[in-house]
Amino acid sequence: METPVTISVHGWDDMPDVTRKAIAAMALAVRDFVESPKWWISWEAADMAFEIHTPWWISGYACYDDEDRPTICAAVAAESEADAKAYIIASHDDPPGDLKWRFCEAREKSWQPFSSRFPRGDWMKWL
Repeated sequence: METPVTISVHGWDDMPDVTRKAIAAMALAVRDFVESPKWWISWEAADMAFEIHTPWWISGYACYDDEDRPTICAAVAAESEADAKAYIIASHDDPPGDLKWRFCEAREKSWQPFSSRFPRGDWMKWL
């Protein structure tokens, strides 16, 4: 069952309809994010041409004879492990077909990925 969203905004009745709809849509998006399962996911990045707005960090490097690949750790809100991986794949400019996953672990809905090793950046979108 979905959690109802209560919006209390000063001057709500005086706002244009388009503004009220935008505020309501944002409130629903926040509710959906909060209620979504969270995932701690990591992969070897052969290509750094990706854009993720949720928290992510370079956590180390996988060293091979011909190259060193950054290992990325990211926090993702998704309904399933497959959806979390699909989010990462879709974030690439040229979606890779051969990502080497390190792990994809389910976390509590209220989980926060931030720590001294993984500090919060101003650009990171996470509640």
